Amino acid sequence: MKILMIMYARSVGGAELEFLELAEWLSKTHTVKIIAFGGDAAVKHAGVYGNIPCEVYSFGNSKFQIAKCFATALTRNIGEPADAIITTAFLPNVLSSILSRFNGAGTISLQTVSKTMRFPAIDRMTLRSLDALIAGSNDIRQYLLNHGQRDENIHVVNNWVDLLNRSPSRAIEETRQLLGLADDDVLIGCMGRFHHQKGQEFLIAAYLQLEQTHPNLRLMLVGGGEKEKEFKELASKAQREVIFPGLVKGEEYNNLFSAIDVYVQPSRFEGLPRTLVDAMYLKKPIVASAVNGNLDAISDNVNGLTVPAEDSEAIARAISELISNPSLASALSERAHNDAVEQFGMEVQMKKIEKIIDTIIA
Repeated sequence: MKILMIMYARSVGGAELEFLELAEWLSKTHTVKIIAFGGDAAVKHAGVYGNIPCEVYSFGNSKFQIAKCFATALTRNIGEPADAIITTAFLPNVLSSILSRFNGAGTISLQTVSKTMRFPAIDRMTLRSLDALIAGSNDIRQYLLNHGQRDENIHVVNNWVDLLNRSPSRAIEETRQLLGLADDDVLIGCMGRFHHQKGQEFLIAAYLQLEQTHPNLRLMLVGGGEKEKEFKELASKAQREVIFPGLVKGEEYNNLFSAIDVYVQPSRFEGLPRTLVDAMYLKKPIVASAVNGNLDAISDNVNGLTVPAEDSEAIARAISELISNPSLASALSERAHNDAVEQFGMEVQMKKIEKIIDTIIA
């Protein structure tokens, strides 16, 4: 089977990396080609070059550049045979809709967040022209229904964790030493893009509050992005330096994650964040904002603690509760691990997607 996969690859985030994991999985048994719009940061980060053919169309914010790259991609691929086209993001969805009219390919779009697009009317029309929409959570499914998509076209396939690729390459003690942590330090961690959606500023504010009563706390924010300068300025008010390791991947991602004592997901809105599922699998006590996709994975006082979005005081209280009650933290994290294995294993979700592909091209 020939599969064309089209994505927006300028930034490195969970949705982009998940899309590329799917590409690598499918390439084991099918012929896969990737079209990357906006740049290739995600493709480089995932290490896909050399394994899968990839066309890259780099552009900035210029409408002329975007239109030129889109037209070039369309011209190059309009006669390209494909059995299925899989996309994520607005521009790839539009290209898929057009290409499928010429090559008859089945079309699938991965929907990773419940958020209105920049051009909602065009987006809704484009999505309705595709054969299948894969929603990363039940909340996203409901969002799609509320915005005019057909129920029979929507399939819920949860975000996943590659359970075979989450082991650290060095001892936790060594990583903590490299981070400058004392033996009795409690490390609060968050992984993700430095973006308005992710809400790390509320975690920083919570940390500044907790420092007054928990002098052995440390905070680590892993990632990068447009709000990096802002977050570092906020964090500079802390008594003990906030750790900013930058963007990491592979073994170092696993090493840093393993060193965390309490994981916090303070997002304003979400699909179903992969980092949250990773934290579940790695048995980390979790504090998560009670927003859409987070609630598909975390139930309050069952496998983590949930707090209102944009509420630094609630985050601080929840972190304090987990630190002061080790038995609660252990019970919640054990349940979270079991839930991750049962609900979010990569192989299970990939096979679901393969079945959807088979259905639309039958």
